[in-house]
Amino acid sequence: MSQTFRTTLGMVVAGVFCFAAMYGVSRYWYQPSEQGPALEVVSSIRWERVEVMGTAYADAEFRNSGTDWLVIDSIRSGCDCSGLQTTVKGDVVKIEEMRIAPGESKFAQVKFQARGPAGSALSQVIAYRTNEAIPENRERTLVLDIGFVGGGLTGLPTQIDFGVLKPGEVSERKFEIVDDSGAERHVVGVLSCHDSFAITEADHAKVALPGGGHSVVRGKIKFSSKVPGSYHGKIIFAPSDRGSNPEPILMNAKALPNLRITPDVCVLDDSESQRTATYPFTIESNVGDISEVEAVGLPEYLDCKIDPAPSASGRASLTLALNSRLSKSTLRKLETITFRCRINGMNYTVTASVKLLG
Repeated sequence: MSQTFRTTLGMVVAGVFCFAAMYGVSRYWYQPSEQGPALEVVSSIRWERVEVMGTAYADAEFRNSGTDWLVIDSIRSGCDCSGLQTTVKGDVVKIEEMRIAPGESKFAQVKFQARGPAGSALSQVIAYRTNEAIPENRERTLVLDIGFVGGGLTGLPTQIDFGVLKPGEVSERKFEIVDDSGAERHVVGVLSCHDSFAITEADHAKVALPGGGHSVVRGKIKFSSKVPGSYHGKIIFAPSDRGSNPEPILMNAKALPNLRITPDVCVLDDSESQRTATYPFTIESNVGDISEVEAVGLPEYLDCKIDPAPSASGRASLTLALNSRLSKSTLRKLETITFRCRINGMNYTVTASVKLLG
């Protein structure tokens, strides 16, 4: 081998080593680490007991033990009763994504609301996705368990029905708030959410119950209303520890009017093809017996007949009738007819609407 060839070969080999060294440096600085991001976190959280409708909380640490940025996203839960959250400028916000630098950690608050039923165990799963280097680790879950759902504060009865009340009638019912949690707590407030349902009594003494637990409030609620209609209300109450959101006591009542006329709308048709010139009505009293009935201010083309005359009963039957052909100016008119009833020496009125067709 000539001296010239050996010199040239040496230069080529040195060039190859120099290129390899330069490539190695380039790869070290500009290519991502082969290890990549790696997540360390608990896979389950358990609470032994949570009161019904109470919310349990725990802090979970998400640590990136890898060498590249860790991204956690696609965080989802089976219902809005559970999830990951954090506090930003005093406001609690839901966590949608976390980005964690290598070797660092972030904490998230885990919440799980015990939506019952009391006496049961509950389980929920929070699923999320990561960008970890190992494909099998990229779909993760956090299992949440509540060992026992306590009865918490319960209103008894759960629903109060005052029934159907006559005008001016007042009805009162008892209610009770019991606590079987065993905790040393009390009710800080009891409130009716409707003006027609008034709390008349609320004793906050703590009384042991034979079957266990305590009665923490015993009270009375009264319904009264001068306006007829259907009424719906709630009794709400709050525990001193604010750890639960107890179900309210629901309330229903119906207030009758003084008089009710059936039907309250009728049609008198004066057309040649279909002449419906009479219409029967019934007036019912909720305040006593009807002794007299009179149609007030009847138009001249209408007659009112009482069938038969009232005889000290709570009902009166009557008939409206056309006594002549309607003029064109009267057709398709809506009349309001007022009936005056004499009951227990007092006058009451009720109205009906009459449509005039032809």
